[in-house]
Amino acid sequence: MTPKQNEVSSEDLAAINGYSKTPLTAEEVFTFDILLCDNEIDRDYERFTVDALHVLQGMFLGKTGIFDHTWSAYGQKARIFKTQVVEEPARKTAAGESYTYLKASAYMLNNEDNASLIDEIRGGIKKEVSVGCSVASITCSICGEPEGSHECSHLRGAEYGGELCCRVLDEPVDAYEWSFVAVPAQRDAGVIKRFGGHVGDETLKRLEKEAQLGRSYLKALRDETAKLAIMASPEMPEDTVRSVLGKLDENELATLKGVFEKRLEKLYPPVCQLTYQREPVKTEDENYYKI
Repeated sequence: MTPKQNEVSSEDLAAINGYSKTPLTAEEVFTFDILLCDNEIDRDYERFTVDALHVLQGMFLGKTGIFDHTWSAYGQKARIFKTQVVEEPARKTAAGESYTYLKASAYMLNNEDNASLIDEIRGGIKKEVSVGCSVASITCSICGEPEGSHECSHLRGAEYGGELCCRVLDEPVDAYEWSFVAVPAQRDAGVIKRFGGHVGDETLKRLEKEAQLGRSYLKALRDETAKLAIMASPEMPEDTVRSVLGKLDENELATLKGVFEKRLEKLYPPVCQLTYQREPVKTEDENYYKI
């Protein structure tokens, strides 16, 4: 944070008074800048897209600052009145993008109740911040599949072909608040993202293993169904068959597999694979009879 020490421009003061019921003067407010979030991979192996930062830019206008994400009216101390997405082309992220962050300007009342907090901000004690928000899209950075998809077996934090796997956050739905925290998730700012409960490492590994087995079974079922479909309808192009089957789930594939098996039984009924040549057998009286 870079406190402005009440050097408030007329433009900023007008924006601040847009949130105040009573017009405030420059002497009555204390303003400071904060870095809310960026597109770098954070400690949770997650990162925002640049598009998401631009959407959050509008969502965070007017949002209040609290402490440790404790949702209480008594903890409201500051409010954002201006936001800006800043790009630093010379600095690259772990994903190879130009480093981009969401910068915000916040204000608080410059009074005795906030004097100690203002001193802590000026002294660099209250420095780290974190945001609370929700997004509609969470995908794997390696394969692009949605979080939790059976088609993705990549582990966040692992490297694949020299690329660090993380979850890509996009399509923000809402921005709740921002907080002063001790240790933010993002290295430069910090983000708390409410997407569901925490899953332990061992549980995650077990789920990934089960998912891998499920994917292997599904692939085998899809391949077998494709083979039967092509045998039952040889006029159908194989790529068309596989494209259609790729959209079906396990139950649908199993049902279709049974249909093709019955059709093939009618098209190619079972036949005896062995034949016997019945040779005539000569008896003692030189007569023949067949067996």
